[in-house]
Amino acid sequence: MRYEHVASEYFVGGIRRDDQSRTYNDFFPSFSLSTTVKKVQLSFSYAKRIRRPSYWQLSSDVIYENRLNMQTGNPYLKPIKYHNVNAMVMWKWLYLNTNFSHCVDPILYTAESSTS
Repeated sequence: MRYEHVASEYFVGGIRRDDQSRTYNDFFPSFSLSTTVKKVQLSFSYAKRIRRPSYWQLSSDVIYENRLNMQTGNPYLKPIKYHNVNAMVMWKWLYLNTNFSHCVDPILYTAESSTS
């Protein structure tokens, strides 16, 4: 079990941007179980992980890459949380492993064209 308290501040030109400064508080449990039933080995694990958006992803500033492309972020992005489950069964030479990952609040990149 892990608890995180992370505070980050975002400044542009020495001025703090409140809408882009963040404070995160969360628990990140992880556990695993392993056992042998007769000649079959069994294992199960769970872990919660997080990936926070980078500063440029939170920036609402518009960056012009060239005359056709511009890039901007979203100051309201939330961290991506992953719930990972892994199960394994092994018997003699036969090995079966399965993974499942559930992503909460994914960050998606989009492109759009504008006509002027």
